[in-house]
Amino acid sequence: MRRFALRGARPLPQADSPSDPVARRDADRLLLRTVATSRRSAALLVLGVTVQSFTSLLVPASIAAALDSATREQGLALAVRPSVLLVLGVLASAAVLLGSVYASARATVWLRVSLARHVLALGQTGTRDIRNGDLVTRLVGNTSEAAEASYGLISLLSGFVTPVCGVLALWAIDWTVALAFVLTAAPITTISSRFFRSYSRNQSRYQEIQSELSAAFSDVTEGARSIAAMGTVEREIDRVLQPLTRLSAEGRESWAAQKKATWRSSLLAPVCEFTVLVVAGLNVTSGDISPGSLVAVTAYTAMALGLLDNLDPLARLARVRAAAGRLFDVLGRPAPAAGDVAPPPGPGALTLRSVTVTRGDQIVLDAIDLDILPGSKVAVVGRSGSGKSALAGVLGHLIAPDAGEVRLDGVLVSTMTPAARARSVVYAFARPEPLGRTIGEDITYGLNPEATDEEAVASARTARADAFIDRLPLGYRTPLHGLALSGGERQRLGLARAAARLRDARVLVLDEATSHLDALTDVLVSRALDTGTTEVAVTYRATTAARADVVLWMENGRIRAAAPHERLCDVPAYRSILAFDGSPSAAPRAAVRTHAKAEHDG
Repeated sequence: MRRFALRGARPLPQADSPSDPVARRDADRLLLRTVATSRRSAALLVLGVTVQSFTSLLVPASIAAALDSATREQGLALAVRPSVLLVLGVLASAAVLLGSVYASARATVWLRVSLARHVLALGQTGTRDIRNGDLVTRLVGNTSEAAEASYGLISLLSGFVTPVCGVLALWAIDWTVALAFVLTAAPITTISSRFFRSYSRNQSRYQEIQSELSAAFSDVTEGARSIAAMGTVEREIDRVLQPLTRLSAEGRESWAAQKKATWRSSLLAPVCEFTVLVVAGLNVTSGDISPGSLVAVTAYTAMALGLLDNLDPLARLARVRAAAGRLFDVLGRPAPAAGDVAPPPGPGALTLRSVTVTRGDQIVLDAIDLDILPGSKVAVVGRSGSGKSALAGVLGHLIAPDAGEVRLDGVLVSTMTPAARARSVVYAFARPEPLGRTIGEDITYGLNPEATDEEAVASARTARADAFIDRLPLGYRTPLHGLALSGGERQRLGLARAAARLRDARVLVLDEATSHLDALTDVLVSRALDTGTTEVAVTYRATTAARADVVLWMENGRIRAAAPHERLCDVPAYRSILAFDGSPSAAPRAAVRTHAKAEHDG
């Protein structure tokens, strides 16, 4: 009926983490894809920025031409041109604002949907090294920051293009004026590049610490009852807020980098402007340029000095780039290939060969070989961390094995379509999450959208959940949001959801799904769920193990023994991990004494 291997597993080679340059290139590619998601708004941004740049360039020349025409008594017709250009500049600014808002909104939607879908595709295996709070921070905060890619890139480009055009305009007026500007403003490139590198590193670390804070707060929220019961509220507050010191240090370092770059750039501005105006003034006195051109030189110099004001766009781009890097850390992980096999009906035979699951350096399942016959009832027992839930997870591919294969009726589970796997292997968990808007929708979740109320009622009756549901004012139409349920009631809803899917199921996996039920309800629900399908139950209850055809005793990721409960009950170590009469401490007194003596004598 079963086979299992006790040999050691070979750890899988771990891929090297990408170097910083590679990670930055990946983040840059993600930013370009983000920009491409809103091509129309990006085009509107480019158009608006282009018009802004041209109007900025033409306004000084128009003012200069109007001034020269007025001094030569040629009329004031040219004075209208600057006003027209100013109106165009205002319209262009409005286009830039509209395009940036629209581009950010579309990019945010695209990033959040892409990240959510990829996290679901990765499953437990792909994201087990990322805490839930960290994932939420990336999904909510980092996507919003990375979504500013279009505006950030285009505004930075504008911030460089417009000053460069100002330098070219200075060159068109007189090359000596442009040369004076270039020589005095050259150090700005060094200041900007150093600032961008330093600020980018600070922002990456800052966002990582923010996620650490969010993850710690999420953990504390989930464990609030335990913390209150242990009287460790103050200790947990100190632990959650511990990263604030590092967060503050990174924030101060970012401001220090920006302050240093700003005051250095500010020192260059008056020196540069003074030098350019001196050279231009000498050219006016020598007759090389006109007085109107001197006015244009003043305006173009101020425009060219915009190179010194690009620290804010650079800081924005650094934040956007850091956020994109954190998103790509998830999006860049290869998701398991979606299966395309729709297997024919089968009796529910499970075959595991050399199945290995690792978490970092830890081996969770160690080369498991196992055959489970169709229609058999298997209990999986063991201490915490022995690999019970991991074994349950690989049966329906909720956890992708790092090595080995799992077959259902001869078909590789990994090659089955997600819908076929969900129909064939049905799960119920110890802490089922509420799904759907109402209790009825929660029970029929994942079924045909046209599922009837009768199906929900029948499934609830199977899980012995109908009694407490009927006591609710709205019954099966009771909204889940804000509904206070006990652990046993929540488990019965999860079991009802599993019961609703049993019609097409080949395997039923119960991962401590009745741990909060009393012994009588546990027996009644188990009998109701017994429809002849193959059943694998992770449990600590002796009554559940006794009902099974065979018990798999897990230890350190391996199957220590596989035998009926009656035979294993003679082993004190086995009895010590089970709950008798619904309580782990209620094992027979003699068994505890024998076990303690054996340990002492061992």
